This record gives sequence, C-alpha cells and structure tokens, in this order.
Amino acid sequence: ADALDIGSLSTLQTFTDVVGSLDRNDYYRFTLDEISQVNLALKGLQEPAQLNLLVDFDDDGIWDSGESIANDGVSDGSSSTEERNIRRTLGPGTYWLDVWTYRNYQNTPYSLDVSAVATPPLNATDPGNTLTDALDIGALSNTQSFSNFVGTFDRDDFYRFSIDQSSDLTLQLTGLDGDADIELIADTDRDGQIDSGETLASKRFSDNRDRDLSYALGTGTYFIRVTTDRPSDNAAYALSATAVPTTLDRANLNVTGANGPVSASLGESIDVSWTIENNGTQAASGNWYDYVYISDDQVLDSSDTFLSSLYTGGNTPLAVGDSYTTSKTIQLSDSGVGDRHLLF
Repeated sequence: ADALDIGSLSTLQTFTDVVGSLDRNDYYRFTLDEISQVNLALKGLQEPAQLNLLVDFDDDGIWDSGESIANDGVSDGSSSTEERNIRRTLGPGTYWLDVWTYRNYQNTPYSLDVSAVATPPLNATDPGNTLTDALDIGALSNTQSFSNFVGTFDRDDFYRFSIDQSSDLTLQLTGLDGDADIELIADTDRDGQIDSGETLASKRFSDNRDRDLSYALGTGTYFIRVTTDRPSDNAAYALSATAVPTTLDRANLNVTGANGPVSASLGESIDVSWTIENNGTQAASGNWYDYVYISDDQVLDSSDTFLSSLYTGGNTPLAVGDSYTTSKTIQLSDSGVGDRHLLF
C-alpha cells in the first residue's frame, strides 16, 4: 500500500481526510525508535469507519490475514460514529495504520490523532532472545525486579540465574498491558536449546492477568523466559524473582569421590568411577541421572562439555548416610587439549 509516511512517532500529530465509496482505505506508516505507549484516536466521524494497527510481517506491502495486531474494538458492522481508540505498548519497529469503511456505501470525513510516549524499561540492559544470550542476574536470593517488553519484533526475554543452596523460587509477572507468559527452564544438557522436558514450570493465560509461579529448586543454573504466544501480542511487563533457602528435611546428594586416568588422548575411551553419598536429612526416594562433564577448571558452568550420563534408579531409595559407587566407560570429545578436569 502507498502509505503516508509520518516518520518517527513521538509528539501528537493530527491528520484529516475522507474515506468512502471511491477510497475505502487510508494507510499511514510510522516507526518507533524505543519501547513506547502508542495512542491512536479516530474521531469526527459522520458515518462509521474503522481503525486497525498493522505489521507487514512478510514485507509484501499488502494487508494479509493475521497482520492486524490491534483494532478499535468496535464491531465492523456497527452503525456507531463514536470515537475509536487504540492504546498499545509497542517495541522499536515499523507499523501501519488503516482507516477504512466496512461497507462500500459508507462515506465520512475523519480526524486521526497519533502520538507515542517512550516507556524505558527499569533495567537498561535488554534481556537476550535465547538461552545463550540470556541476561545474567547472578545468584538469586533477595528479590530482584525488572521491567521490559515483549512483542512483535522481540518475542522472548531470557534471564539466567543461579541457586547456591536449595531454595523455594517465586516468580511474579505483573503490570501486563497485553498477553505474555512466563516459563522456568533448566538447560540440563547445556546445549543452549530448550529441549523436551527442560521447561520445569510455566504459567500461561490468554489475557493480561498476573502470572505467579512457585517452584522448589536445588543448586544449579536456571533460566526465566518471558514470551508471547503470537506475533500480534505485545506487552509491557514487570518481573520479580525471589529465592528463599529451604529449611525442610530433604535428601542432599554429593559426590564424595571420583577416579579416572591422569592423562588421555582426544577421542580415547576411558574408565571412570564416582561415589555419591546422601548427606541430607531424608532418604532420596526419587530417580535421577548422574552426569559427567569435561572442563577447563573445577567449576561447573555453561562453558563445560557434556560427556555422558547414567541413570541411577537402581540405587533408590538412598538412605541418609548411605552411598553408592558406579563406573562407566566414556569417550573423550574433542573439547581442547592441555590440563582438563572431569566433573561429576
């Protein structure tokens, strides 16, 4: 469409024109340079006309099905000439407006007010769009709070955090002015992808009600994802995350010993063994996997390379103070030469 380009939207601009039988649609194009609340008002109608907010997802210059991200909320077939309004928080990008008549015999002048007010997020650093690029918020203990936006051109915000001791996690997603959801993720194989079974919990609705999520976590690294279900969804949000150390009786499995060769070659198969002891105050009655990684240092983090895992269901329940020793032959991956460490 040959839209009128009104440039970067900020202060109030007003446009007057006519739509009707011989000119059914008037298109306007604008850009946003930062997260902003966009305010649109269509008024001065003598006969019904509609207002739509659009994104040309496929860049074909045509309004296709599914490219409307907001409308004025008045029924297309309405006979009302009341003022039409759209108010949405949107991210940086290019958008279109369409003023149009539903019936070919409707003809009306109109006045269109458009403006945008910047709504900068609480945190200056934008959360990443993948697990790999997640915003690292460090070890979580006291409440941390963030505000940002997800929408058409920025569908996902990821936050990475660590837990230093078993804790009860509480996440709250509030202040929504659109539909956005929250997920808790553990990248157990450290491949930077959300695989089946790695979403520990989520809270999803199809409206803007608050999302609250609680989950008991052990030590480790986890991710929070704020996301939208559809490209047409846009929502500003406030996120708070709190971890409270738990005092309940529970199992606590620790590696108390490990053995392996002092030297090996890349691609070589080696024999390793390790001992796990329950140092908690309650029997470990579930099933779990033991994992083996290779690392440049003695600290397990996202840069380490996964080598192997072993299902240990035959060792459960593991009573308080009891231990088991297991062994496995594993192949060393091509993860670099020099001094390396096996982590269990």
